[in-house]
Amino acid sequence: MTGRTGYGRPHLVASATRRGPAVRAEYRLKMPVEHGVIRPGFLHPETYRPYPPGAHVVLDVGDGDRMQAYEARMVGQALAHCASITVTGTAESSWAGVDEFGLIHGLTSIADVIRQAACSAAPTRKDNA
Repeated sequence: MTGRTGYGRPHLVASATRRGPAVRAEYRLKMPVEHGVIRPGFLHPETYRPYPPGAHVVLDVGDGDRMQAYEARMVGQALAHCASITVTGTAESSWAGVDEFGLIHGLTSIADVIRQAACSAAPTRKDNA
């Protein structure tokens, strides 16, 4: 942020002078997995929000490929203030969607439910004013 110019004065980057996109930190979170089912761990929308507003969060689910629908919504609500949420993992699932037990199958479907919950819980500009 204070890179030096040839004249010995600090040189502000574009984001500090409001001329470019803000540079945000990326946070990685390893989600707990039990027998292929992803758990939210400590993420809860009312009690704990570990990342600052505008952060980029990467959720690493490892070999998990299923998650309870209400837990996915809870994760989305807890991370609603973040700029982006990415779900990564190593599991391959041939089936995607929600079954009759409320389990979401497939990383794409899990990411969609988290995204929808985060979008619906995100504060609007009027909420911040």
